Amino acid sequence: MRVHSAWFMLGSLVVIAVASIAFLFYEASIDSDAAPWLVLGNHVLLSLLVRSRFGIIWLFRFILIFVAFVL
Repeated sequence: MRVHSAWFMLGSLVVIAVASIAFLFYEASIDSDAAPWLVLGNHVLLSLLVRSRFGIIWLFRFILIFVAFVL
């Protein structure tokens, strides 16, 4: 029984991490008025992560997801 719940929790964390990264790309594309695949080329992601309240909160949330994944 414990093995099934551990796999479920691991799968849930992966889904949350992927969705969080997708949301970051979406926000960066909205912020720069560009397509989501273009935000890597013009440094919008780095600017969004470092210079905005959304980025700071996103980084903190992603660190918590990573810590939960490691534990």
